Amino acid sequence: MLKLRRFMSLLFGFLLTMNLGLLATNSAAQDIFPEKHGQVLGYNDVKELTSAGPLTFPGLGRSNYSENGSYSFTDETKSITRFGAFHIREDGRVCIDFSQSERHRCDTFLRKDGLVFLLTEEGDRFPVFFTLGGH
Repeated sequence: MLKLRRFMSLLFGFLLTMNLGLLATNSAAQDIFPEKHGQVLGYNDVKELTSAGPLTFPGLGRSNYSENGSYSFTDETKSITRFGAFHIREDGRVCIDFSQSERHRCDTFLRKDGLVFLLTEEGDRFPVFFTLGGH
């Protein structure tokens, strides 16, 4: 299992390197036309993705979406964890209400060239790394 995880990490790193043009860009057009930047995942795909286990954003942190609707994000850069509640809208957008503030946001998951990305309301796009087959 450890060899498989190492292989998946190396494979992800290679794919990430090959697709540098897709990483963390900021454009108002992404909010209006996210489908230009990949296939927008629908409700069923997002439900499956968020229930598959932690989602890792390399260099940023890890998100956990629980079946009961609780959400946490562990920020690797600041060594803190933010908590909240989430729900998936019919259009597949994931909306999060953060507990420690009045902050609320809705994000979109995209698939492009076999990779999955998170597109934030602000227009930032981040690669998503996840483990197939659960936690």
